[in-house]
Amino acid sequence: MRRLNADAITALLLIVGAAGLFRLTYDFRVPIFATMSSALWPRLILAALAVMSLIYLVQSLRSPADRDDDTAPSTLRRHRNAITCFVLFAAFLVTLPWLGMLIGGIVYVFVMQELLGPRGWRHRVGHVLLAVGSVGGMWLVFRYALHVILPEGELVRF
Repeated sequence: MRRLNADAITALLLIVGAAGLFRLTYDFRVPIFATMSSALWPRLILAALAVMSLIYLVQSLRSPADRDDDTAPSTLRRHRNAITCFVLFAAFLVTLPWLGMLIGGIVYVFVMQELLGPRGWRHRVGHVLLAVGSVGGMWLVFRYALHVILPEGELVRF
């Protein structure tokens, strides 16, 4: 019998977690005036997560078992991009009360692209345009179209 690799175990844990969270959506309170259940969006997201986790499980079972090579990079070097994403997101959350959603989001996306994406002046201009356009566009949609109150920040109030 073949051993399960780390990817298969991770996929199984994701499936079990998604199923448990899906079960918890049945405990959501439904307002009387609601035209749609408040559990609809969480259920859709969890269903998508479960489907992607199933695909992940199938792919991990088809791949050969993990091999421990002496030439394999260290864990920190292997997961450098993921660690960078988590550290930058933590910094975004810590600075959110001061910078607000708009400025903090633009800075977060720009720095993320600068650290993980291609380098050079032409790419830097693209990073600025993409950061301002995507975060600014989402901010406009949530702020004015959906009337969501977003964190403003202490430095700049809109």
